[in-house]
Amino acid sequence: MEFLDYKVGGVYEKTLYLRNATAVARGISILPPATQFFSFTEIKYPSDTTGQMAPGMAAKITVRFTPDSLGNYEDNVTAVCEAGTFPVKIWAHRPPPKLSIPTTLNVGACLVGDAKSKSFCCRNLGGKVSE
Repeated sequence: MEFLDYKVGGVYEKTLYLRNATAVARGISILPPATQFFSFTEIKYPSDTTGQMAPGMAAKITVRFTPDSLGNYEDNVTAVCEAGTFPVKIWAHRPPPKLSIPTTLNVGACLVGDAKSKSFCCRNLGGKVSE
């Protein structure tokens, strides 16, 4: 599951479906993410009373993401059943900036112990600029 294009302080939700791909009914438990940035808002099993899933049925999980920075985030949702544990990666990232920096930066001559400055024009051609 991947979250893209988010802002600090925003609340984002996506739906994750975990399907029983075996030929027998399975009891399933779903462990929440470990970090504070990801959480569940809803878990719906095919059966309203138990976590049993018949073959082909899916549990619907709504995952909420609340970033506190524009950084990258990673966590897991873990499904636990008789056959073992299955982690599902949750990943939030923004496209990185892609700066157009000239390949040669010529500032001219400078004497030892002296200082010189020069400005170069660069443009961000990649990810969105934060607001």
